[in-house]
Amino acid sequence: MGGVSEGVSGMLWVHLLAGRGLKAAGRSEFRDLYCVLECDRVHKARTVVRTGDLNFDWDETFDLDLINNKELDFLIYSWDPQFRHKLCYKGSVHLVSLLKESPLHQLALKIEPRGTLYLKLRYTPPRQAFLRTPSVRKNSLFGVDLDTVSNRESGGGTVPLIIARCVAEVERRGLDIIGLYRLCGSATKKRLLRDAFERNPRLVDLSSDNVPDINVITGQYQALDSDPSILMKTSVKQNFFNILHYI
Repeated sequence: MGGVSEGVSGMLWVHLLAGRGLKAAGRSEFRDLYCVLECDRVHKARTVVRTGDLNFDWDETFDLDLINNKELDFLIYSWDPQFRHKLCYKGSVHLVSLLKESPLHQLALKIEPRGTLYLKLRYTPPRQAFLRTPSVRKNSLFGVDLDTVSNRESGGGTVPLIIARCVAEVERRGLDIIGLYRLCGSATKKRLLRDAFERNPRLVDLSSDNVPDINVITGQYQALDSDPSILMKTSVKQNFFNILHYI
């Protein structure tokens, strides 16, 4: 995990359960709140908007890539369709000291100026997080080298269908979306989409009505890291390494 000065690298699973006692200043009223997760002030993930007065149940999970990170911040904003969103609450976790004790934690995190966030954390070191193991399922899409997938789908086509469809949907929605390929979508929603691709990659509905968060779609590339081989076809692999040789 590295020393205190080095920070933490690997994968951090975060289950944000709920916020309690999030009382508004002044009179009690219903509000729309969402939570932003940041690592060392870099935006990593965002929950959906929940409505409540004191208690807010998010119940969302995220897989955060850690690269020499030291602090995880939870920033709770009020959502408004017309005005700038306002930061209402903030809480922080010092990752190095916390994860030195144990990779697993259930926390009741006090946040400022008032309230408590309930969450679970599970840390996986890099060697284990990015270990690629072949799938044991016949006709699996994930955990199989790209040559096998391409040959199965189109008799040797250059691009597997899952990659072609995800890229097309990202381009259709626009490449100017903030945080594209950097922000983390909901782990639960990514898993559901992955299961749909496993059933039939041609019939998966990637529309914004069915998958409103584009980060859930770009997250499928991360799931392809389970591929036991490098993420390119054998036919272009040598050309790739030849190019690297001259860089």
